[in-house]
Amino acid sequence: MLVVVIALFVQDRYSRESALTPAPVDVVETADIAPATPTEGPPMVAVLPFVSSSMEGDSDFFATGVHDDLLTQLAKLESMRVISRTSVLEYKNTTRNLRQIGAELGADIILEGGVQIAGERIRINAQLIDTHTDEHMWAETYDRGLSPVNIFDVQREIAQAIATALNTTLTVQDSQLLTVIPTENMAAYRAFRRAMEIRNSDGISNLEYIPLLEDAVELDPNFSRAWAELAGALALQAAGAVTPSTELAREVEQTLEHIRTIAPGSAEYLIAQAFYIYYILRDYDQAYAVASQALARNPSDIEVLELMTWIERRQGNLDARNESLRTLVKLDPRNKGRTNSLITNLWVAHRYDETRLEVENTSNPSNHVLAVGELMELREDGDFERWLKSTRAIYPEAEEPANDPFLWLAYLANRDYSVPAQWSAAVDLEERAQFTSVPWRVSNGIMVYWLMGEETKLEEFVSYARVHLERSMDGNGEFDRISPYLDMALVLGAEGDADESLRYVRRWDLLVSTDLAEQTHAGAVSCWILGMIRATGAAVKCIGTQLKQPSYVMPFLNPFLPFFDLIRDEPEFVELMEEINSELDQYRNRNN
Repeated sequence: MLVVVIALFVQDRYSRESALTPAPVDVVETADIAPATPTEGPPMVAVLPFVSSSMEGDSDFFATGVHDDLLTQLAKLESMRVISRTSVLEYKNTTRNLRQIGAELGADIILEGGVQIAGERIRINAQLIDTHTDEHMWAETYDRGLSPVNIFDVQREIAQAIATALNTTLTVQDSQLLTVIPTENMAAYRAFRRAMEIRNSDGISNLEYIPLLEDAVELDPNFSRAWAELAGALALQAAGAVTPSTELAREVEQTLEHIRTIAPGSAEYLIAQAFYIYYILRDYDQAYAVASQALARNPSDIEVLELMTWIERRQGNLDARNESLRTLVKLDPRNKGRTNSLITNLWVAHRYDETRLEVENTSNPSNHVLAVGELMELREDGDFERWLKSTRAIYPEAEEPANDPFLWLAYLANRDYSVPAQWSAAVDLEERAQFTSVPWRVSNGIMVYWLMGEETKLEEFVSYARVHLERSMDGNGEFDRISPYLDMALVLGAEGDADESLRYVRRWDLLVSTDLAEQTHAGAVSCWILGMIRATGAAVKCIGTQLKQPSYVMPFLNPFLPFFDLIRDEPEFVELMEEINSELDQYRNRNN
């Protein structure tokens, strides 16, 4: 169903580590290391972007590569936790002092450094700073021949220096992982690093991304980090929009078998397996078990942790997802999307007190967080007019509900359809002819014009939606996915066929038990449709069910929306509203 109240935005990424053979080490004299200020739990380390300190073109390339590789190496270690790449990038060339950066990131120590390329030599300098005291704990310069072996060797020494500075001992697993050299082939390393730069800047849809990974594994067939990255990308590609591609799925299986051959006990193998099981097999319980093993090998790997949150959402386990999201926020504190997901997850689980507390404790809130805060205020006062004004103030330049679904609902709650109608009128249906499903802006347009009784625009949007739905319908009126059943129910209801609309809602309700994520996100819409087709008993049951399980149905908002105005005086709905209002009054009397 593409009519969603709030979308959870995630990025599909697959940055992976490796397990190959140990490399010889050059001994380097290092300065004495002062221990960092103690902290509770595993200490947090922030590695700021390395700077390029020469004019040669490769210096920037290797500075980025050393920084990313070091973050990946440190993410494996049990003895510390590492702030993610996305959160530290904003401090590149920053003027903020290190104590301030440490406070913003929640880091105990900061590592900063630079890279200089001179001919076939690479010089890497690094220093550690205690963020609590501003004390320089350790510094070193490494001057080596330019080779992957030397680059990874320096990273090992830096990791060991960090462990010493943190006054902690590397575990046996940590020590073994630090001896691994992902590749000794410079051409393979360059191809892999170029692929990572493309992924980090443009995303995995860039057409050069997969070919570069293929180049890397062809140049070094034992480069398991590159193989794992490739497996994840192919698994997503194989999953497709609707049905997995058999040919690509087979290619992923072959890639997995190769990783198993060259690195059978590695985190790379587990990570690649987890994405294959999640995207292609769609066995969420098995994917979760494998991802958990991978996370135990790479405790600070936010991409594995993010995968676990997706699986937990599919499993309907919002409590576990809440804890995973809290860990993600800690590891990626400057990423507003992480906080957005955590706060959304809390109120979808009906944990409104925690939601409000989390909003109040967010130091740099996004518009989404501010809007959730206003939603929690609505719970306190039930003043829909105030809610619209305060939410509108968050988005002073908003032109369409795509960016602020709370505002769309706020207008509807006040029975003010003029602005939502303008947003819907701005939708260019011809531009959207390429879609094989119904875009949510079109679905929202159907609901707005239906509520308004605007027959001409309603017919236009309904006709568009029906064409797209019929493209994916088989001869028996069935779909190969769950969400179109609710889209068709909306279309049929708007056309006046309440009986068929109800049949499709019930069909969706039967099928959705196998997809808890769809159930959570679209359950509210199923209730709306039932209200609009005057299926009172079914609508009342729907609201009651949604209030007892994770959903976007909130007792202080959804029952008051105009979707239920046609049944508002029906005895069953009146009884429901009496129960809801009684509970809201009790809550407000206790808290005001």
